[in-house]
Amino acid sequence: MESLVTVALAQMGPADADMDTQLARLSAIAEKAARAGAQLCCFPELAPTDYFPATRVKEPLGRGLRLDDPRLAPLRRQAADAGMGLVLGYGETDGVVLRNTAAVFRGDGELLGQYRKMHLPANFFGASGDVSNFEKFYFQPGDLGFPVFDMGWGRLGVQICYDRNFPEGFRCLALAGAEIIVIPTCAPTFGVPWGVEMWEMLCRVRAYENGCFVLGVNKVGREGDSEFFGHSLVASPFGGPPVAVAQGSGDEALIVTIDLADVRAARTRRPFMRDRRPEFYRPISGT
Repeated sequence: MESLVTVALAQMGPADADMDTQLARLSAIAEKAARAGAQLCCFPELAPTDYFPATRVKEPLGRGLRLDDPRLAPLRRQAADAGMGLVLGYGETDGVVLRNTAAVFRGDGELLGQYRKMHLPANFFGASGDVSNFEKFYFQPGDLGFPVFDMGWGRLGVQICYDRNFPEGFRCLALAGAEIIVIPTCAPTFGVPWGVEMWEMLCRVRAYENGCFVLGVNKVGREGDSEFFGHSLVASPFGGPPVAVAQGSGDEALIVTIDLADVRAARTRRPFMRDRRPEFYRPISGT
């Protein structure tokens, strides 16, 4: 099997208030990715909308979508026509419950499944202790576990934004055979100068300790009161500097060709999975 895979990381600037306009932007990036021969296009967290959990929203359910929403049909058809898989972060709703979800589509357009964000933040910042993230109040936590999706050319898992701070999900995906882990993200600076450094460090460490590629896809630019730092990147299973990093301040498709043979090589050189001692990890699992 061919081990080279071309991926596109769709780093996006601040969202448009109108969802139709925002979805048109997603289609424009997907078109660039398809023209570049990408076999996979990955979008940030909650890509069809603004990052509304940063604010008090009266009707957060109104920011949600169903996958059969006709507004998503053009993007899905466009990707399928190009033979390009998609990882689409979006607010999933059934009209009653809202979840922070990523849907995974194979290159033939088939929906392989979804990952629902497992760890939901509610952060307090500033001298006044103001809430700066309301996800824990808006979303139901994930209930699908850590699925791995067979894309035909390789196996893929997803973690979403805040999940990157919890190594357990990444290890579950690696143990299940994931060769690529995508992190759709909306990460602001929160006014700290080391935000970008920590983001890159965590992506690199998660890639190194699991012997897989990590694709970190972030938003960039000022949206409301939040400044998103971008720096979307591809982290190598060997743990070195990122293979590629997005440099722009607006919408762009970072196109990178990776070699999944590197996953097998990294796991052979550093057999972390072989040397695990799960019988002693019960304090972590709570059992």
